[in-house]
Amino acid sequence: MRITLNRRGFTVIESIIGLLILSLIAMIINTTNLYINNSDRHQRSEIINYHVFLSTIESKKLNLRVVKIDDNNITLINPSNHKEYRIQTYKNMLRLSGNKSGHVPILENIASTYFSIHKNHLFIKLKFINHQEFESETSIEKS
Repeated sequence: MRITLNRRGFTVIESIIGLLILSLIAMIINTTNLYINNSDRHQRSEIINYHVFLSTIESKKLNLRVVKIDDNNITLINPSNHKEYRIQTYKNMLRLSGNKSGHVPILENIASTYFSIHKNHLFIKLKFINHQEFESETSIEKS
């Protein structure tokens, strides 16, 4: 007795190729999704770091005043204890230093900085390496 198999359907090879194609598509989607989430997270961190920087230098506890300013450096003073602080651009970061040696990095991945006095207040314009730009007129006054 002879059995004829005239069923239409997928063979094992066709099923394996289908699964391979689906797994490649899933890997591409997953990789793209990770890349997009990582770049969004990086941009959000720049915004958060910039606002933390502003809130730190504008804090009432420090009560800073501008003593000297140029495009890339600011010298600030705390009138209550006469401590002097410098915010300066160094390589691709903005750093804070005091009278003693050493510094603290405040912001990283900085492409350019511009500091000026506008209406007796400190004006800050920063551009990050990823082309994000921030500008603010702070509450810090010129002494």
